[in-house]
Amino acid sequence: LVERLVAARADGGDAEHEDLLKSFLDAATDEREPLERDVLRDQLLTMLFAGFDTTSLTLTYAFHLLARHADVAACLRAEVDDVLGATRGVADFATTKSRLPYTAAVLR
Repeated sequence: LVERLVAARADGGDAEHEDLLKSFLDAATDEREPLERDVLRDQLLTMLFAGFDTTSLTLTYAFHLLARHADVAACLRAEVDDVLGATRGVADFATTKSRLPYTAAVLR
């Protein structure tokens, strides 16, 4: 899948996207040559799996610590209930994130 995406975009398809792949496609080596497709593929896979692993590890460790610190879990739950309670679990992240400072601190 990633190889097909790199090939399609490197050949000029989907030029309107402004994303990580476009940044890689626009990048050049020290010799001012475009990055080779296998390098592009490897970079995308690294970003994809590094992001997945980092997120899962962060959440796993956060839940582990919350299980050991009931007082912190209670404060976190209270903040989330206060901010998101009326939305019934559906909220816009851009407008909600600044209203969850305790949650942000727990995840840091």
